[in-house]
Formats: sequence, C-alpha cells, structure tokens
Amino acid sequence: MYRKEITTYIFSILLIAAAAAVQLAEARDALPFTGKTLVFFLYALIFLLWAKNMENRVLRADVARRFKLIALLLIGYLATRTVKYEILIASSTAVRWIRYIYYFFILTTVHLVFFTSLYVGKSEREPIDRRWYLFWIPTASLILLILTNDLHGLVFVPYAHASGFKQYGPAYLLVNGYILLLAALTLIITSKRSLAQKRLRSIAAPVGVLALCFIYTMFYIADAPSFHYVKIAFQSAEFNSLTVILFIESLVFTRLIASNRGYDTFLSLSSLNMGMMDLKGRMVVKPNKGPEVSADAVMRAESRAIAVDENTLLESSPIHGGSCFWFVDLTDFNRLKAQLLSVNEEMLNENELLMANNKLREEMAKVEEQKEIRAAINEHLKPQFAQLKTIMAALPEEEGAYEDALKDACLLNVYIKRFSNLFLLGQNKKGLPLSEVRLAFDESLDYLRLKGVITSDTWTVEGVVDAALGLSLYAAFQIILEAHLHSLSALFIHFKEDDGDLLLFIYVETEEKISLKREILEVLPPKGVAFTEEFEEMLCIRRFSISKAVMIDA
Repeated sequence: MYRKEITTYIFSILLIAAAAAVQLAEARDALPFTGKTLVFFLYALIFLLWAKNMENRVLRADVARRFKLIALLLIGYLATRTVKYEILIASSTAVRWIRYIYYFFILTTVHLVFFTSLYVGKSEREPIDRRWYLFWIPTASLILLILTNDLHGLVFVPYAHASGFKQYGPAYLLVNGYILLLAALTLIITSKRSLAQKRLRSIAAPVGVLALCFIYTMFYIADAPSFHYVKIAFQSAEFNSLTVILFIESLVFTRLIASNRGYDTFLSLSSLNMGMMDLKGRMVVKPNKGPEVSADAVMRAESRAIAVDENTLLESSPIHGGSCFWFVDLTDFNRLKAQLLSVNEEMLNENELLMANNKLREEMAKVEEQKEIRAAINEHLKPQFAQLKTIMAALPEEEGAYEDALKDACLLNVYIKRFSNLFLLGQNKKGLPLSEVRLAFDESLDYLRLKGVITSDTWTVEGVVDAALGLSLYAAFQIILEAHLHSLSALFIHFKEDDGDLLLFIYVETEEKISLKREILEVLPPKGVAFTEEFEEMLCIRRFSISKAVMIDA
C-alpha cells in the first residue's frame, strides 16, 4: 500500500469521524448552525477522494468510470436529502418528489454495484456477457414507475395522510424485492468463484461489509436504546452510502476486481526477482535478491542488458510512472556452458578416435577385399599354379629339355599374370574392354611362338563385354592351349562380328583330336555364349558365338 493511499484512508476516516461528531453535536443543540450541510460536504469530499483513489488503482477504465458515477450518485443522493431538510421541508409537494428521486439514486446505485460484482475474478481485458445489460430494462422501468407515481399511485399513496404500511402501494414491494434480488445476486456472484476455488479469505471482507449493513438495518428497525447514538452519528443515508463504498473497496483491496496494487507482495512471493523504480529514481520495490543497482544503471538497461557481474545481467523496461527492472541469473547458464565446453572437448577427442577407428575399418575392409580378390584369383588359377610348381620342381638337366620346360613355365606365367590383371579390371568396372582381352591373347601367342608354333591373330571386334564373359573366353583359350601344347604346330585366332553377334574362332593344327567341350562349357557363362567344336584332318576348330546383348556401352 502506497503512502498516498494511506494518507487518503486516514483523511477519510477523520472526515467520517468529524461528520459523526457534527451529527451528535447537532442532536444536542450544541451548534450555532444547522449541521446537515456541513455533513453533506464532508461526505461529498470522502466520495470524491474515493473515486480519485479508484481511478489510480483499478486497471479497467470502464470500471473506474462506473465508480465515478457511483460516487456522483451518492453525492446526489445526500445532496437531495440535504436540500429536503434544509430548504424544502415545508413543501409537501417537494418532499413527495424528493422521495421519488431518492429511489432513482438508490436503484441506479444498487444496479451499478451489481454490475461491479460481474467483474469479480475477471482480467482487465475480459468482457462480461452482454446479456447482463438486459437488467437495465427492469431497473429503468421501476424508476419510471416511481417517478410517475402521481399518475397511478401504485408505489406510494398520493395526497393521503396514511402512516405505516398504508402509505405504500402494491408496487412498493416489487421495488424493494427487486433491490433485494440485485443485492442477493451481488453476494452470490461475488462469492461464487472464491467458494469454487476454496479461497474463503478473499470474500471475508466483502461479506463482512454486507453483514455489518444487515446488523445496522436490524438495530435501526428495532430502534434499540443502546443504538440511539449510533443512529444519530451515522444516519441511514450516510451509512448506506458508506456501505456501498466499503463493499467496492473490499473487492478492490482483496483483488477480486483487477487492480494495480499488491504487486510488491506478488513479487516478493514469486521467483521473478523484479523491482520497480519511479520517475525520480527511487526504488519503490526492490528485488528479492541480487546486487545493488543505481538509478542510472536501470535507465541504461532499458536500451540493452547490462552485465552487473559475470553471473548477473540487468534488464529494464519503462512502465507508466517509472521503470521495471529485473536480474537474469546466468549461474546455471555459465555452469552449463562450462559443462558443454568440457563435453565438447571430450567429443572432439572421441571424434578423433572415431575417425581413426573408421579409417582403420576402411583399411581393414580394403585388406579383406584384397584377401577375397587374392583368394578368388588363387581359386581360378590353382591348376596353373600346380603345373608351374611341378615344372619348377623337376627341371631337366639336358639343355633342350630344360629350355622347353622354361618355355612351358613362361606360358603358364603369362596366363597367371594376364588373368589376374583382367580379374582386377573386372572388379573396378562393369565390363572388360575387348582391347585388354586381345592383349592377353596376343601375349600368350607371343610366348607360344617361342616354341616354334605358327600363330596368327585376326581381331576386328572392339567394345566392352561383360567381365565374366571376357575372363571365361581367356580361360577357354588357355584350356585349348594347354590341351594341345605338345602336339600343335599352328594356332590361329579370328574374332569378328557377324549378323549382330560376335564370333570367335580358334583353329588348332594338330594331329591329336581332343574334345574339350565339357571343360570349356564349365568355364563359360550359362547364357550369352554358345560353343561348338569341329574336327577335320590335322585341324580342330572351336567356335564361340557371343550374343550382342552381352556387349556393354563404354
């Protein structure tokens, strides 16, 4: 609670006490003047102070305007009463009309208090249901009924000297019943949300004000002797007006109606760690914890955050009437940052290990691949390795036989080398160039000529064939060569294209007619190539018919 509000409350209490003292003094004829006018001005000042106070405290502008209207209605109510007793008391017509006007102020004020209760528990931007405005219809109708009473006499009996209940018409009960209905709805709506949330303390003050009004009314009706001086000091008009003010004040004070007070308590209980500074640089609300900051630092923090220390940032924002500032605690952030740096260093080390491990795996994969390739080559070349081993293990001593054995070993060595090269080329590419296959054939023919064999190579085909087919053709050639190695006198190769197919002819001039169909078909692929062999006198003809489909675009 601010100092200005405390001063307003104290001043209002003194004004109420002064008005009560004036009422008691006038009752004892202790005043040289009529006190009703002074009492009116004292209460009018109280109501104006209250309206000004509400303007500064209530967040909703429409509610603040409604409170101003209530204050003016209460002032009008007391002003009408003062005029009645000070000026027009002798005029029966004026007194009668003043009675009608009383109910205009009473009904309108009760209606506005009822509308005030509709804002209980709502935020400053939450509207009320517009259907509640339909209550203005019965309120206005009853006011019009009272003001036109001289025409129908349904509320008060006109021009009669009746007393007691006889002076009231049938509509009088309707008016008072409607007032009680609005009062009951006000109490229910005020209490409903707090009862649902089991926050009974928040409605203790509003219900207490209404209970006090009820007790006063009961004592007033009973006219107990002990209540005599209370009734004089606080007459019904003034007391009912104060009840309206106190009821609304209790709603705002307990924050059942949204107000801009109580933030110091809220901030002290919250973890926001915020503070407020007024326009003069005075700290209105200090943060719960944090270093001391100057007004200049708060002003500078409005444009950008200021580092108070390594673990604290100061930020602020302008608000109505000053600035709001808060601290940003970077302790956890800095600790997390240090942990992240440590983790990052560990991750870098782990990444280096992972990279080394991946590189090692790649190298191992290459080694395994090379092992598989060597194993596959060894499997294909196992017969040649066995023959070469046999030759080298039993070289003859006679010079001519020694030379022939070495020539046979060279033929085997050429096949081993060339087949290995072709196999490796086939691993890296989809197919084998026929030019590479021809080089393998030609080198074998070169070494065959060293043995005195007549050779010839007519190769008119170019392109790329399937790797398995290329290797199988070279393997089939080696089978033919090894089978006739010691009996052939001439070997001719003719590779050409005929009607879209590739034809490879191998002519062997030899006295031996050896069928190699089974051995050759074992090395050829099952599809894409057909093999036939023919025998003539001193001539063996092997024909390989290769489908054009096995050719691969280079």
